[in-house]
Amino acid sequence: MNNNSSSHDDVINRFIDYGENNFESTSNTKVVSQSAAQLGVLRLIYAFRFSGHLRAGLDPLERPRHHSTPPFTLEEFGLSDSDLDKTFDMGSYQGPNCSTLRDLFTSLNKTYCSSLGVEYMNIPNLEERKWVQTKIETMSLEKENSADYKKWLTSKANCSRSIRKIST
Repeated sequence: MNNNSSSHDDVINRFIDYGENNFESTSNTKVVSQSAAQLGVLRLIYAFRFSGHLRAGLDPLERPRHHSTPPFTLEEFGLSDSDLDKTFDMGSYQGPNCSTLRDLFTSLNKTYCSSLGVEYMNIPNLEERKWVQTKIETMSLEKENSADYKKWLTSKANCSRSIRKIST
């Protein structure tokens, strides 16, 4: 047994030596911090998509929730106020006019945390999930206050409730 463990130690040490000698980092730390911030932006977008509905203001009386969910903060994602005016790749987010992190954060809050909460990330079919995502994220491009749009949205919500009642 001892003979075996020492042979493993030898192999492990050779891998460590190989990694230290052959994968030296020549990257600029500014690039690393920029890519960390970029990753934070993508994580921020995913967080809003996944759990923004928990932060939505659904109660018109604004009563306190039993299990309140605090709003997202930039610090949770490795971002800071100094990043607000920087531009980042928005990934697959389709919200309009998001040239800076400040615009993105405002748009994400408006899209996912306003008076309409949307929980769709649990839809197993990727095509259906992308369809819902596109509709939600481009909704602000449509006329928000038009009577036709409000009637359409209400009819879809009522249809959804009817289907849920029938299936239970």
